[in-house]
Amino acid sequence: MDDLSFFRRFRMTKPIVLTVLEQIEENLEVENDLNNSVSPINQLLTTLRFYACDEHQFSLGDFMGVHPSTVSRIISKVSAAVANLRPYYASST
Repeated sequence: MDDLSFFRRFRMTKPIVLTVLEQIEENLEVENDLNNSVSPINQLLTTLRFYACDEHQFSLGDFMGVHPSTVSRIISKVSAAVANLRPYYASST
């Protein structure tokens, strides 16, 4: 996907997404791949798409190729991982 299309879909540039991924990836990894688990990058992109477009989980599931209940769990998991980054970025005013 070209950079402009990516930004329009996820509201972040590719380098920023990769930076965030590096910081939360260990919280998103699954111990095994027995159930075709969703990769950390796809979890992050699913959540960013939800933030950017406020799509319904059914539509997001179609877009990302996962079940809507999986989308719900992904959004919760990634949101918590991102929220845990707050101490590193919050200003001390």
